[in-house]
Amino acid sequence: MPLSSKSTRVRISLQAMMPDLGFAPGGPDADAVAGLTGQVRTLRRGMSFNTLSDYDNRVALTTNRLTCLFVEDGVAQMNRRILEIAGMAAAAAGTAAAAEASRPNSHPVVELRQYKLVHGAQEKFIALFDREFVDTQEALGMRLIGQFHDHDRRDRFTWIREFPDMSARAQMLDSFYNGPVWAKHRGVANPLLDDNDNVLLLRPARDGSGFGPSTPRAAIGAAPKPAETYFAVIEYLWKDPNDGFSSFFLDHAAPLLEQAGLPILGVYVPEELPNNFPRLPTRPDRKVLIWFTKASQPDDFDAIRRNLALTPAWRQSVGSALSDAEERPPQILRLDPTPRSALQ
Repeated sequence: MPLSSKSTRVRISLQAMMPDLGFAPGGPDADAVAGLTGQVRTLRRGMSFNTLSDYDNRVALTTNRLTCLFVEDGVAQMNRRILEIAGMAAAAAGTAAAAEASRPNSHPVVELRQYKLVHGAQEKFIALFDREFVDTQEALGMRLIGQFHDHDRRDRFTWIREFPDMSARAQMLDSFYNGPVWAKHRGVANPLLDDNDNVLLLRPARDGSGFGPSTPRAAIGAAPKPAETYFAVIEYLWKDPNDGFSSFFLDHAAPLLEQAGLPILGVYVPEELPNNFPRLPTRPDRKVLIWFTKASQPDDFDAIRRNLALTPAWRQSVGSALSDAEERPPQILRLDPTPRSALQ
């Protein structure tokens, strides 16, 4: 018996199907879609078929053909979209690589290295360091800015090592720590160290804000001379120092410190590039700024800072802003130069 249009209806909405599949209307071949769409409309009008099975088969065949058209076109669209996305990703990667390549990477980098020595080993370690590890490192291109024993803690040794840039750092460290000097003396040096992983990898906060040229150092075995006390001030901040604090310190705080009698020897922030000599770990601190100064006597620093804090210029332009930026009070290292330190 012929089927009535009232008994079964095919409810296919072409306009609804296309968005569900994620395709834009007009994507597949227009003639093919028009032909199959006509068949769908015919089915929806309930044309007569000999059996219900014939009707179902025709509905399935027509619907499948139409779906395949959109799926095939969708695959093509998806492939085009994948290529577009890949192209955009490649372009973005190329842009990032170009930006990284164009980023100035010729600035010097320094390590602020704080060692905890085995109890009672300070004099032996300093004598070994001054005799065996100063000239030999500088012969490879590194600069030892200064080495010190801690004024307040007898078991601490601090030194500052500089490299022309990060690339040179990796090469020079490899040459030294895989070279004959370290191989010869590490068996003596390492047992004197309790901990040597307290290291900050730094760069100048601004062009020209690093240490100036070194002065000639004393010869091995020369009699010690009276030296000044050096200070490393580690400012612990709420934010990355590059978010404005570096400029604030250099433009506002540093001039007042200089006028008060604390010369600014160097101002540094963390190096953004990763440690490229993992054999020597470095601290991951990002929110710090380190500045160096000196004074004639160990207690002069505190006295000068106290007097400076009372001045109208400091209170108006520096005091409150500095307190707001500091996450906690700064760490102040009072450092006495070893006999062969370039800073005396």
